[in-house]
Amino acid sequence: YGVDFADRQLRVWGLMMAGHKRVYWKVRDLLQNRLRLVSYDLSDERLERFWPELEQFRPAYVNGYTSAVQRLADFIEKTGKDGRSLGVKVVVPTAEMLYDWQREQMSRVFGCPVMNEYGGAEVQAIAYQCSVGTLHPTHENVIVEVLDEYGAPVADGEEGRLTVTSLAATGMPMIRYQNGDLVVRRSGFSCPCGRHSGLPVLERVAGRSTDVLYRTDGQPTHWTTMYYAIKDAFKPGMVIEHQVRQISFDQLELLVVKGPNYTESAMDRFVGRMRNVLGTSMRIEIVVVDEITRETSGKHRYFLSEIPPAKLSSKKPQT
Repeated sequence: YGVDFADRQLRVWGLMMAGHKRVYWKVRDLLQNRLRLVSYDLSDERLERFWPELEQFRPAYVNGYTSAVQRLADFIEKTGKDGRSLGVKVVVPTAEMLYDWQREQMSRVFGCPVMNEYGGAEVQAIAYQCSVGTLHPTHENVIVEVLDEYGAPVADGEEGRLTVTSLAATGMPMIRYQNGDLVVRRSGFSCPCGRHSGLPVLERVAGRSTDVLYRTDGQPTHWTTMYYAIKDAFKPGMVIEHQVRQISFDQLELLVVKGPNYTESAMDRFVGRMRNVLGTSMRIEIVVVDEITRETSGKHRYFLSEIPPAKLSSKKPQT
């Protein structure tokens, strides 16, 4: 795609809230020639203030959460701004499902190809999409298997559980690790791009669609707002598991499984941080449970939105 590691990057991602970690990432962004759009606040007002900075920076490529990058593209389009004038060579969405309509809008707004990146924090990059559109596993870094619920390989074209063995994990072995995603594999494929000829490719990834979190004013933000708030507020051993549900534009429910070091003060810190980001009128209920129900795939979802689609379309606070 004509992009080098040192080229200017727009990073649409989260940022740790703790002071020293925030400074660390700002320095790192500077050294890596990276402009960061923090995904906690993707309101029209924030993006309007960010636009002149983005115009001046002119990133060679855009990388970030799929829904957050799409939100930026939608803002640029609906406000009549010229995304093509930025000179972006490629958009690299990651961390969530990439739908065709999102790909089409990103490509239309920025005037460049969209390359899907598939990976996970545990094993890093699992697959990248080439210019032809094929999703190639990073065979140099991982061994990818697709298994059924009993651990047996599934046939080509059938959905199965992504099973990854990392060849680059030096801190802790990751052997036949399953992250809960369902994928479809195709063996012995020779892609016209010429990469990894004859090696398996991923035909489709089915899963990992992260819901959008809304503030009390109806503006969208990213669910990782809660992830970092929880990470900052809860020390090791305080909470074993957690899940946040958005009931309405001004109501959140936090389900927690208590750990041995659980404290009410940690909950107060979490509530305070969330209200700072989402609005002071946000109602946040803490519910202590014995366990949190998983999806049928066995995957744990950290965030669930229960706001009806009809209410989302208005983008206004409703209960």
